[in-house]
Amino acid sequence: MYNWWELLRQEDKIASLIARNNDLLFDVDNLKNNNEEISDENAELRRQNLLLEAKTTQFDKQPEEVESTDIAAFQIRQFATKLCKDDYELLDDYYQLISLKDMRMFLKFDKANTRRYEVNGWDCEDFSRDLINNAKKWMPRLAIGEVRSFMFGGGKHSFVWFISDKSDIYFIEPQNDMVYKVFPGMKKAYRVEI
Repeated sequence: MYNWWELLRQEDKIASLIARNNDLLFDVDNLKNNNEEISDENAELRRQNLLLEAKTTQFDKQPEEVESTDIAAFQIRQFATKLCKDDYELLDDYYQLISLKDMRMFLKFDKANTRRYEVNGWDCEDFSRDLINNAKKWMPRLAIGEVRSFMFGGGKHSFVWFISDKSDIYFIEPQNDMVYKVFPGMKKAYRVEI
């Protein structure tokens, strides 16, 4: 159960940090206009501000911090090759694993599934990328990625996969946030990315 008062306090704290950073950026910009020397602090403040704004704009409430387990890319490769031996891509050297419970908690906050489906416009791969990007904003090294698969009955589909802290592979249909141990209708993955 969430402590909603704590979430509201965290929202207020984030809003205060954004306001403070904006004030500091204003001061730094004024110093620049006066031709005074500026340190790398300006770039760091801008980066922190963007991160804070990204965290507050993607979710109605911010998911809480969770425990994670670190895992190296060579270990992730074992999972990726179970799904697709021929075409997989590991984008980072290290990842983090979280529990299924924590992933479900994140999905409650995430809004990627609220967009309207458009054939050949905003479709399955767009929903997948949106969910993955939102998850990476929450936890940048999360072991989450995209699966592109041939489906029984014909056709292709794109959806999300992640590896739990119990070393289990789960699939997420990003259009409705359903989580599966075996993705319904999946025949064979032809591309996997994490």
